[in-house]
Amino acid sequence: MPSPGRPPLEAGQRRTAPVPVRFTATEREVIEAAAKADGQSVSAWVRDRALAAARRRTRD
Repeated sequence: MPSPGRPPLEAGQRRTAPVPVRFTATEREVIEAAAKADGQSVSAWVRDRALAAARRRTRD
């Protein structure tokens, strides 16, 4: 019988390096609202925005 849940990700796809960051309650509320408006989790929204900014920065 197959196990429930999704299959494991390949090594190159696993996200294993956390980046701790702290926000004020107001900042968190703004981020949560933006993530919800985009239909994403807070983590996914922050990750997408951080990566996009980093890529723009390294292109310039």
